[in-house]
Amino acid sequence: MVKYNGACISSNGSGRWINLSIALLGLFLYPDQPILTAATLEIIGTNVSATALGIATFASFIMSATSPVIAGFLYQNLGMNWALFYVSALFAMSGLMMVLIPLRPRVMVSGRT
Repeated sequence: MVKYNGACISSNGSGRWINLSIALLGLFLYPDQPILTAATLEIIGTNVSATALGIATFASFIMSATSPVIAGFLYQNLGMNWALFYVSALFAMSGLMMVLIPLRPRVMVSGRT
């Protein structure tokens, strides 16, 4: 058994569940980036696409940096339930934003979309 950051990692194959959990997190959480990129490019024009993608990526990195701190604060001071409520609220807000952002319909121009 190997001790790593206070957690015991068993060498008898019981780590397969953590591997499965990480794979499922990757499957369900990270494929949204192409969708967000496509939505950003649909909303703005081609003249400012690089700037818009830079701002969207910067906002994503800021949330990625601050969310663990906020969740950790909630966990230490209020308990695990509040940290999970915070994560749920983030998912709900992002889903609501994706529903409320108006995307332009594609227009056919000389046989191309």
